[in-house]
Amino acid sequence: FRTAPLWGVGTSAPYGHDGASLTLDAVIRRHGGEARESTERYRRAPGGDRQALLAFLNSLVLYQSDRLPTDLDGDGRIAERFMVAGRNTGEERFNPEWLFRTPCEIEGPIRAPDGSAGTSSACLNVQSAYGQGLASLRDADDDGFPDVVDRCPDVADFRTGCAASPPSPVVVATTVSWGGGGLALAVDPQRPGTVYVGGTDGLGVRQSRDAGRTWQPINSGLGSLHVTSLAVDPADPSTVYAGTARGVFRTRDGGGTWSGQFAGLQDPRIFALAVDPRSPATVYAGGFGGRMYRSTDRGDSWSETRVGPSVYRITALLADSGESSVPALDNQPPALYAGTSGGGVFRSGDGGRTWSPAGLAGMTIYTLARDPRIPATLYAGAADGVYRSPDRGGRWSRLDQGPTLPVLALAIDPSDSSVYAGTQEGLVVGRDAGRRWSAESGSDLGRAIVSLAVDPWNPSIVYAAQFGGGVLHKVLGNDEQAAQKAPDARP
Repeated sequence: FRTAPLWGVGTSAPYGHDGASLTLDAVIRRHGGEARESTERYRRAPGGDRQALLAFLNSLVLYQSDRLPTDLDGDGRIAERFMVAGRNTGEERFNPEWLFRTPCEIEGPIRAPDGSAGTSSACLNVQSAYGQGLASLRDADDDGFPDVVDRCPDVADFRTGCAASPPSPVVVATTVSWGGGGLALAVDPQRPGTVYVGGTDGLGVRQSRDAGRTWQPINSGLGSLHVTSLAVDPADPSTVYAGTARGVFRTRDGGGTWSGQFAGLQDPRIFALAVDPRSPATVYAGGFGGRMYRSTDRGDSWSETRVGPSVYRITALLADSGESSVPALDNQPPALYAGTSGGGVFRSGDGGRTWSPAGLAGMTIYTLARDPRIPATLYAGAADGVYRSPDRGGRWSRLDQGPTLPVLALAIDPSDSSVYAGTQEGLVVGRDAGRRWSAESGSDLGRAIVSLAVDPWNPSIVYAAQFGGGVLHKVLGNDEQAAQKAPDARP
């Protein structure tokens, strides 16, 4: 390893390429290889010399703007013990929170992992300090804009007025039909028009490269298996996973050949799949008995954990990518959600290693979805309709204006947060984040919809898989010419 420059080393613990040392003394003493001679010289040095070296290294710090020593109150000096709301905040520094009308109440004294004492500046009264309860800042729809400037605050999107509803989708074509008991859909996140469909009763997997106009079987190595779920690697879309009654199968060449990835699967019956959007080498698979399988090598091997003490089976998986597309800028840890049969929703904050209940206890959850525009908003399809959580599963409420039938599939339009819900009687759409619902009409839409997907390249295209075999794709609007162009649209 080439050691990185030592700028900021005084404030960058833990140390070492593996982060295993909590102090500078410890990381110096365990250096070897080319640094062995320097390590030995450090060990033999007099104690005063070692302390002087450590003092120098600890002086190499990088300041954050709110850590810069500053005469904040204008009294002509920088206080060593600057008092805010009765709490000693340490050295007086440039922290705008201290100037709020209601200053932040900091956490105060803490104990660091190495046992040393410190002071935490975590704000304990964020709501009042930042004025989130003030009428002028109230945000009823959690879209980031105060209601006083948002003329339609019951709509989860900033608008200068309540816009008219967009036209309902219309069926363009019934693209494929066959016999089968159920279907799963997946859309290639990088190649427009590439769609995969899997089904039961010998269907295996089929692929379309023209937005669903034509389909070809891609079952080499897979055979005529019962396919319950599909997932595409977002970083390498040639890698596709298929969950089956005999385990997880993987293709690395876009469906040219498949191979079984069974190492570590104690029970091969898989019902749900998800790929970690931040770390695509990590794949999750859910099965019977609450078994959750996790692979960190794209399916080569699997480790098992359990979701809940008495979960019959895992019915749906949702990998949360967090708030930001750049993980280093995101202070919200990503999460993994599992919908279960009779156990409600569970959440894991550590990559599927441990799980805790996340609401809707005792309910069967058929499907889960997340609003890409409002990342904290989750949706769940249950036996009596659609449920929404505005805070990642902290609390749930049923969408009363929505369907009252079992909701078997969900998809969210990334352009306007419309909610597509597949039921046993067809497709219904909830405009304005599920506040206004209407049933969709068209060729075969009265049949049960068991899987839905919105084309990420062109959100006006929605794919709907039907029970009994069939895939429809729908285009927003009634312009036939636009409908013909939509499958080939590029960003």
